[in-house]
Amino acid sequence: MDNPHHKYALPSYDYASTTNFVQSQRVGAYNNASEAAFGRSERFTADFAAVIDSPSTPETCRYLLQHGVPALRMDVAQQILNALVVLPDELTVEFYPQKTVTGLFGAKKPHLPRKPVLPKGDTDRTIQCLFPFILPQEMRRIAAASSADDKSEPPPTSPQTEALPAYTPEPSFAPPTPLNMYTPPSYPPPGVNPSYPPPRVNPSFPGPAPMRQAHYFEVTIVANPYYETTCVAIGLCTRPYPLFRMPGWNKHSVGWHSDDGNKFCDDSEGGLPYAEGFGEVGDVVGCGYLPAEGAIFFTKNGRNVGEAFRGIKHTYFPSFGADGPVTVKFNFGRERFRFKFALEGFGLVWAGGSGMWMT
Repeated sequence: MDNPHHKYALPSYDYASTTNFVQSQRVGAYNNASEAAFGRSERFTADFAAVIDSPSTPETCRYLLQHGVPALRMDVAQQILNALVVLPDELTVEFYPQKTVTGLFGAKKPHLPRKPVLPKGDTDRTIQCLFPFILPQEMRRIAAASSADDKSEPPPTSPQTEALPAYTPEPSFAPPTPLNMYTPPSYPPPGVNPSYPPPRVNPSFPGPAPMRQAHYFEVTIVANPYYETTCVAIGLCTRPYPLFRMPGWNKHSVGWHSDDGNKFCDDSEGGLPYAEGFGEVGDVVGCGYLPAEGAIFFTKNGRNVGEAFRGIKHTYFPSFGADGPVTVKFNFGRERFRFKFALEGFGLVWAGGSGMWMT
């Protein structure tokens, strides 16, 4: 079944078509070895510093407001031959697809090779969502501001179309009140006892928690045949991002890595201890971002594993990386999340929920 939004061409990332950008990504992807990769990523960030963290365009905001959550999907332009494939649903991604092999004379059933077939050098690869995380009210503000700027000066008002003041009848024309009109007695509203004093307000008693809007997405590990040697990472990155680096390893990115469970924020070293690892088939990991607070948290199989960072504010794109064969599926809210916002408390609500954005 064709994706109804497949023909959408926005946002048009102009830098992505430049020769410098394409060459930087290609060189980094195939020569991604330790210190050399770090140097290339630093150079990449410096080259595109002027466009990193750019605000969303009015066209993007209007599109998201019109189509809502179903518009969120992975960026097919970030595919790379034999390394990263986005399936037709634009939510399922295969990293380093492997071909099955058979025994001599076909005696054994087709199976994966004992060791994955990978290109030489480091094999880190990241893919991002096509759209950034932006709060609904911010979308409306950008879209409305653009609409106001686009409006031409209204034509002068002609005498025939000039607005008339509201008509207010003179007191002398007010209809008289009949003498025999029955006036019903006034009763207090239901549940209000006029003879009982109103309840006293205790200023020390906390009221309801303020609403804290959070962006959120989940990734399901569909297949991970080389679990012992494959590292995956879920997180957030700005655009443009050196896609030959895992989330959290480069500037303006955060990530939670599966091999050691460490969290990374603009950290090319070993990260910080955070939680247990993940990556087994069936694991569902999630990432939440509260723009107002700059807070980021991660979840595993519906459980919040804790706040990872705070005070970090960027135009973030949902991102996922891997260095070996793995198949994952993204969920931006088309299906029920494993993580339950209603049970979390503290006023935490999903920014894509009903009443705030289309679902």
